[in-house]
Amino acid sequence: MSYQSWRVALFKINLRISASVAVFAAVGGLLGYWAESSTTYRLDTSAIVVGVVAGCIYGLALGLYLVQRKRRWIGTASLVVLVLFVFVSSGWFAAFVTVASMVITTVILAGLLRDLYNGSEIEALRHLLRVWTSAKSGFVVVSEGRIAIPSTPPPHFGPQLVIVRPGNAVIMVNYGMMTRICGPSVFMSDSFEYVNDVFSITRIHKSFEVADAASLDGVSVTIRMSCTYGINISEQSISGQNGGLKHADGARGLTSDEIETLRSLVVSGFSVLRNVGAIIEGAVRNEISRHKFCAYQSDYSLLAADISEHLEREICSQGIIIENVVISEFMPHGTLPVEGIEPVATAGVTVPKWQALYELHGQPYKMFHEAILSAFTDESLARMVTIHLDEKYTIIASGSDLEARAFNLIEWAIRNGRLPDLVRSALEANPGNHKLRSFVDSL
Repeated sequence: MSYQSWRVALFKINLRISASVAVFAAVGGLLGYWAESSTTYRLDTSAIVVGVVAGCIYGLALGLYLVQRKRRWIGTASLVVLVLFVFVSSGWFAAFVTVASMVITTVILAGLLRDLYNGSEIEALRHLLRVWTSAKSGFVVVSEGRIAIPSTPPPHFGPQLVIVRPGNAVIMVNYGMMTRICGPSVFMSDSFEYVNDVFSITRIHKSFEVADAASLDGVSVTIRMSCTYGINISEQSISGQNGGLKHADGARGLTSDEIETLRSLVVSGFSVLRNVGAIIEGAVRNEISRHKFCAYQSDYSLLAADISEHLEREICSQGIIIENVVISEFMPHGTLPVEGIEPVATAGVTVPKWQALYELHGQPYKMFHEAILSAFTDESLARMVTIHLDEKYTIIASGSDLEARAFNLIEWAIRNGRLPDLVRSALEANPGNHKLRSFVDSL
């Protein structure tokens, strides 16, 4: 903001405050003059002086409200004017009793709200006084993966009392830099610090359907399953039982390991969490392709155990936990294989081997990389990733040139179990490319 803009802004603020003070002082003085001239009740001090002082207090409160939209200034002005009238009408002792009553009421209120401050009345009283007297302070309540209070658009700069409800976590930022990560807890944000992002840390229960997965003996099957997944955070932290934990950088409500897990997920843009569905589908297809159909036909729990073990290796090390994997349906399509015969087709359709392709090494890897470079320009590759894979090209295929981006794209597909999807998408986007066809035929 330029110097001239600052002058204009200060003039507007001063004009609002000074105009409110002047108007209310005049009105208070007139009311005091009317009280002295028209009524028999007399104060120990001139009613005109009392009216002017009371008017100035109310005018100042109204001006601050117009500038900062904090209604507490008007309430504070009412308390101050009440003490003033008690003093001028009844003396020091009555004014002292009035102030003492207000203090006792505030302490009782802090006691009633102590559960919001880890059970401490002193902490509650300190926060109430800080919120009351601070020019910018207020409350920020985080609930259900969003900022519930206040309703005004973010950012809500500190100092603010931040209340993070169970099942939520927040990323705090100051001057564009991440300062701390806090789970369910209550804390005061620093000056100009604000809640930059909110995310849910509760477990998610979801059902999946994987269609046309090919077993080792060529049977095409559809698997319906369900599981529970989420960020690897303990139930104690999710429910807010660790709200009293505080770390050197000000982080609260989470253990050190949980903070590091969230920090790594934040840095990666939560790409693993966003792609859980694709990773689970890739794990299912990979496990089916490694065994014959009859291995799982009689006992779905074996398949569920194999999938859980695969996912444990795949993504649990990246901060995601998957639990309660249950297979509800394992349905084949076409004619089942006869023991001792290795068919390559079901229902008269040959199952392409690339549908069960989840790893590439050596010469096949080189062929696929060269096929991608031959079949696509940078623009057409980005279009294929966006349309056919429903992913963001710049995130999953970063690099300085097309060769590096194609390599990173293949690596992403292998890590996330999306290699069959990548081959299928490349064929759909450029079915006539000779190197792509040669790579598929070589399998």
